[in-house]
Amino acid sequence: MRLLRHSNTPELQNTLPSLAAKPSNFEPRKAGQDQVSGIVITLSVLGIVAALQTEARSLGSVPAAASGLVQLSPSTLLYIAGMGAKQAQVAAEVLIGKKASALLSWGSAGALHPKLSPGNLILPKTVIYPQKGIFSTDNGWHNRLLTRLATQLEVHTEPLAQSLNALKSRREKLDFVKQNQALAVDMESASVAEAAVEANLPFMAMRPPDLLTLIQLRRNFLAASTALTTVAQLVGEDFLAF
Repeated sequence: MRLLRHSNTPELQNTLPSLAAKPSNFEPRKAGQDQVSGIVITLSVLGIVAALQTEARSLGSVPAAASGLVQLSPSTLLYIAGMGAKQAQVAAEVLIGKKASALLSWGSAGALHPKLSPGNLILPKTVIYPQKGIFSTDNGWHNRLLTRLATQLEVHTEPLAQSLNALKSRREKLDFVKQNQALAVDMESASVAEAAVEANLPFMAMRPPDLLTLIQLRRNFLAASTALTTVAQLVGEDFLAF
């Protein structure tokens, strides 16, 4: 595995929260340095999973050719995983192995409800993994992010669901909505949530909707990318304020 290290990301530096809100049996990671990869470890480390390099770039100065594991700062690790459940699971496991104290699923999501518009943000309270269950995002973390972001963006907190395959047709989306009652869909967040639960770590997902109509595809993708950049700028030092 190739590690890219990049520390010139002021929006995400010094984002460490108090450890008081962690689960009751949570044990903080020890500060130090990973002797294998050279990654600098602080007491709390945010692990971010993004599927695509275009989504990851909204976090700041991510190198153009970045893939796999990227160190944004001593307190923030990013894994650019590629699309899909298996890739997201691998990314989450690598971040946990690198001493992540919390996991964040970052990127765009496919809209399943007409009330969503490009530039909105989905900050779900729950993430649905069909045939596996429903995972909750960290309540305190969610409330603080919502308070910070809702004055600047239209934020939706309804469920986000994960699909094993891309939903390409309107019929596929309608069938998926009937089965899962979700506001939007992606292919990674529930896998990250499952890994977080198994490791007893806080989890969050932040996903602007990407309304994939052929005529508006580029405009909507740009709106989703802009929303991600806006979120990163607005949250700043509160990214891990849970």
